[in-house]
Amino acid sequence: MQREQFKLSDTCSMTIYFGDITKWRVDGATDAIVAPANKKVNAGAAVDGVIHKVAGPRLLSACQRLPDVAPHGVKCEVGQAVSTKAFNLPVSRVIHAVGPVYEGRESDADLEKTYASALALAATEGIKHIVFPPLSCRIYGYPYSEGAEVALKALKNGCQGFTQVRTCSNFGTLATLIFSSPSD
Repeated sequence: MQREQFKLSDTCSMTIYFGDITKWRVDGATDAIVAPANKKVNAGAAVDGVIHKVAGPRLLSACQRLPDVAPHGVKCEVGQAVSTKAFNLPVSRVIHAVGPVYEGRESDADLEKTYASALALAATEGIKHIVFPPLSCRIYGYPYSEGAEVALKALKNGCQGFTQVRTCSNFGTLATLIFSSPSD
């Protein structure tokens, strides 16, 4: 696999490589995959659909049991994240993060908040290792270059407590950002 490494801070680096996000794992106990979710946290298309397919039907069932936060079955608002077990995935948790639909650069603040919410939720759940796909890209319309710029800014600002970020993909040009805690 092709790999590139970059320094985000004095204590956090990022490694970019390509692979299948659903096969990624560290220890199956303190690792999580971030799924780019819709507000109802249903099985979506693209990366989210693949994550749901591999995790199995219990993931969708767990998502449906999440409490509503707004009318019409909304489980998670834009810029927020919720968590479930990972079921058939090799990690312990799936963090479902709802990014904004791209409406020009004015969407950047909501996208940055989405990454920050997923990181904060991971920290409260004791997650040491987390993998991010490029949130809001593709189906939600973010151009990859703009989405990557926002992601890197958000992750650089939120990488405290993590030592490593990796990128992997098996979905064309998608990149996935992986964090590991400094205790590893």
